[in-house]
Amino acid sequence: MSKQRSGELPVAIERVRSQFEEWRAHKSRRDRIPERLWSAAAEAAQRHGVHAVSRAVRIEHSALRRRVQATSSGHDVTVKTGKRVVRRSASGTEHTVLELDHAYARP
Repeated sequence: MSKQRSGELPVAIERVRSQFEEWRAHKSRRDRIPERLWSAAAEAAQRHGVHAVSRAVRIEHSALRRRVQATSSGHDVTVKTGKRVVRRSASGTEHTVLELDHAYARP
């Protein structure tokens, strides 16, 4: 992980932060973070650390950590988007699975 002087963000984190700010300025209230932004944040976190990126970008630390761990281990990343689940493999292929509600299912 690279060290910077206090108050300065590495260029990679600053780039991701500005992408998130741009998205936040134009999103609807309930929009989920797009996969391209999660990927950019995970990539920056692999180099500069989850804490630094999650704090600068203002995203949930544990959600970013899970994505970084899944990406670095080569496991699939599962992202819930409404009633469907999008699974992305480490190779970049995407599979969509419908999520069905069941009357007897537990939360």
